[in-house]
Amino acid sequence: MAVGLQFKSVGSFMKTKQLTEGSSLFLDIVRALSVQLVVIGHGISYCNIALWAQPPSAPYMQNIAVVVFFVLSGYLISNSIFYKLSTDINYSFRTYFIARFSRIYAALIPALIFIFILDFISIRLSPNAYLFFDAFNLKTLAGNILMLQDFPLLKYLHLKLTTFGSARPLWTLAIEWWIYMWFGVLMIHILRKNKRSVFSIACFILLSIVPAYNLFTGRGHGLTLFWLFGVLIVLTYEKYKQLQLSPYMKLSLLLLILLIAGVRIAYTNEAYDPIFAFLLTIAITMGMDICSGIQFHKNTASIIRMIANYSYTLYLIHYTIYDFILNNYKNETNSTSLFFIGFIVSNILSLIIGYYAETKLTKWLKTKLKAKFS
Repeated sequence: MAVGLQFKSVGSFMKTKQLTEGSSLFLDIVRALSVQLVVIGHGISYCNIALWAQPPSAPYMQNIAVVVFFVLSGYLISNSIFYKLSTDINYSFRTYFIARFSRIYAALIPALIFIFILDFISIRLSPNAYLFFDAFNLKTLAGNILMLQDFPLLKYLHLKLTTFGSARPLWTLAIEWWIYMWFGVLMIHILRKNKRSVFSIACFILLSIVPAYNLFTGRGHGLTLFWLFGVLIVLTYEKYKQLQLSPYMKLSLLLLILLIAGVRIAYTNEAYDPIFAFLLTIAITMGMDICSGIQFHKNTASIIRMIANYSYTLYLIHYTIYDFILNNYKNETNSTSLFFIGFIVSNILSLIIGYYAETKLTKWLKTKLKAKFS
């Protein structure tokens, strides 16, 4: 009873957490810039250029972007689920699952098909240059579809599953998927009044394996913790706004936080650092607030949303595109040209694929699943 009442009051508090247009566009800007950092980071590493922007001179910029992605994901998912729980008494895990499944898999399956085709062609053209034969098989493909890549318990079954083929960035996707499922069961069945059962508790324990493993360790050294930092934004945002700081003070504090974050990462040379991630969380919170009242020009907003809308697809396929280009054309042009070719091609193909997968296919799949299972 106490837990249910406590959650009900939190749910009422969450009704105020809807993003303004300005705040939403700010998060889209952060998401769009972060995914471009991933592409640039992997591109310069693959092409072996801009050595000053890579270890040991600097941390991997793609790792910084991954930290940002997990903080943003924690904020957006928890903000949505808290709001739905506080406004819809019929909100269920099934509804939540359909939304998450549609969003993740409508882009993932086309991306995996694209990766399979491009890797297959690359193997045919330059078999000696292809580095991922051990991961280019149906077992690994099925494991990635089931989000079992790098699953902690598989080693006890003497089974190793990594990311499929050249799709190296997919390791983060599995972690995020299991956090989604774990958090959904926690909020909808465990903490929600009169919803707990032996089955839901058993599911929660099972779904806790990956989030618990990645809380302070695992690849990324604490990505679950960084995701929970995003939840912290939801829980503290209104309190922060009540401080009623002047715009000048807000901007000054934001620049100070970013400066401290820069000093921290320069000192540690490690993006997956809890202190650095926490400083980024504060910066994102302040940025949302500063931009909450800003009116973006219509054309500017459209461009920001367009780039953000294909960011997931770009994250999934860009590494494969760079691998294909470097395997087959590195002897025909210089590394800098290959970097820019890879960057442009990755964005163009992601824009095209993402337009259908991340918008049209996601909406279609969500509608079909709701009609069938709701």
